Amino acid sequence: MSVTISIIGSCQSRDIFNSKFIKNWKDHFTIYSYYTMTSMLSVMSNPVPYNYQNLMNSGMKEHQLEHWYFELEKPILKTLSSKKPDILILDFYADARYGARKYAGQYIVNRLFKLKNRDIIDWDRLSTAYTYQKNSKEFLSLWKDAMDRFMAFMKKHLPDTKIVLNTIKGTNVVKKANGETYINPKIEDLDVDKINSLWREMDEYLIQNYDVLPINFEKEYFLDESYLFGLGVALVHFHKEYYTDYFDKLLAITKNNLEQTESTPIRSFDLLDPRSFEFEAEDCYQISGKFQKKEMDGCECFVPLDCRETLGEYRPQMWSKPVEIHGDGKTFYKLRFDIKVDDSSQLDEKMVIFSIRVFKNVKSIKLRESIDAYSLELDRQNIHNGETTHYEFVFCPKGKYIKVAPFLFKYIPGIAYSHIGLEYLKTEMSE
Repeated sequence: MSVTISIIGSCQSRDIFNSKFIKNWKDHFTIYSYYTMTSMLSVMSNPVPYNYQNLMNSGMKEHQLEHWYFELEKPILKTLSSKKPDILILDFYADARYGARKYAGQYIVNRLFKLKNRDIIDWDRLSTAYTYQKNSKEFLSLWKDAMDRFMAFMKKHLPDTKIVLNTIKGTNVVKKANGETYINPKIEDLDVDKINSLWREMDEYLIQNYDVLPINFEKEYFLDESYLFGLGVALVHFHKEYYTDYFDKLLAITKNNLEQTESTPIRSFDLLDPRSFEFEAEDCYQISGKFQKKEMDGCECFVPLDCRETLGEYRPQMWSKPVEIHGDGKTFYKLRFDIKVDDSSQLDEKMVIFSIRVFKNVKSIKLRESIDAYSLELDRQNIHNGETTHYEFVFCPKGKYIKVAPFLFKYIPGIAYSHIGLEYLKTEMSE
């Protein structure tokens, strides 16, 4: 059976799961999720304010867009909890190399050049930068606190997941095919020893205080000027020898440390958080018409407003932000919500009242871009005037990102949605 893998790290931990580096990796592993170039301070922070529309329309490449969506939206812990990988691979390259930046009372990775001149974050709310260069002691103290909270989270929510620590360190020395070496001119000014020293302290803290499985390397590896994605400014774009060694070591760890035991029962939790529907923001483009947030019967409801005077006959809809799922066509999810209608006589015999779309890319929203889509109908006979009706729908999607929406083909006065939730159930659910 394939071992499932999630990664919080960088390319030196990810690249073996690319057939151009290791041809047969899919014979052994399945990648559940990958979070690149982040800081543990960011992972353990709350979501931060940003302009969602400007991010999605930024023109970034897909992997960059995904990175900044994860970095600002902070869905990592929920995604890990829902996917429950067999192994979580960690490395602290981005922490040691770039550090973290305090932003709006939380933290993001201190690697902000991709956000410049894009009006995505509020630059006035940035404050202290923590790096290896000037305040590494304060940074390490904050980092240890974040790591302690992360490990407590893992113990509570993913007790069966083995944590593998990739301990490779960086270099600025390039080795040519003929064996000659030189310093990469793009990073010759970096203090590699100081970066590696901080990185080593992070590794040692985790190894000494927690039950993790380190991958140790006895050899010295060099940068490869023919590296598949370019030499660039990275300290970890090594020759093929490294990836072969790393892959072999990971195989040995999985063979010796994974047992076929009954897993811990899945904890039910909501993959949609209160910020999933930010329809009141002026920059939100995933909405048709207007919705009002109301307190009704002691709960928060979403109520479509009558916009026919300006929009004509329109389709009220309010889409959530994307939620990363394991859309392999075998994993089951459950959508739930409550609906209340003042006058059910205005409903058709059967009508669409909710929509689900699943996409390959984080920014997609249109039906024609979807890999899977579901239109949920509700028979009017099940709805009684002024009473709340609970709805549940179990489905098995294909794709990477799911978006859900209260969705009507026409405006219905006096209709309200509440308790919208999305749960992971399990893979290959038995009847």
